[in-house]
Amino acid sequence: MTSIIVPKKLEKEALKVYDKVVNINFVEGTRTNFDNKKKCYFKDLELMEKKDSFHYRRGGLNQILCRLAARQGKIVFFNLNLLKESKGFSREVIIGRMKQNIWLCRKFKVQMNAGFFPSSKEEIKNPEDVKGLLIVLGMTALEAKNALEF
Repeated sequence: MTSIIVPKKLEKEALKVYDKVVNINFVEGTRTNFDNKKKCYFKDLELMEKKDSFHYRRGGLNQILCRLAARQGKIVFFNLNLLKESKGFSREVIIGRMKQNIWLCRKFKVQMNAGFFPSSKEEIKNPEDVKGLLIVLGMTALEAKNALEF
């Protein structure tokens, strides 16, 4: 069962393509939110830092935060709208940061979800296309399938 996050006005159009429409509250990826015991979703971690280091990318996640997220049952959400919008960042930097975050989440067994936020009926994507993009970003086919189910 694939899901999508849309505004109220697009629910009917989204239900024609997806099985379920959900509403999720997202929180910032700060250390205090990772320590919190509540189940929550972290979004736009790739935009937290301005500049990458010479030796590594600053994707908003590191091994300490991933261990906390895995222990507390947190969920990392990959916002695919960032690839389309790319405000202030180049697309290749965001793709690299997403790939690194996917690798870290897989290594430390952090639950991953992904999706996009369509603002019009024309922006609603086919779930198979979204799965293909997630596979290109570094998820396995099973991870991509599970990332769209929430």
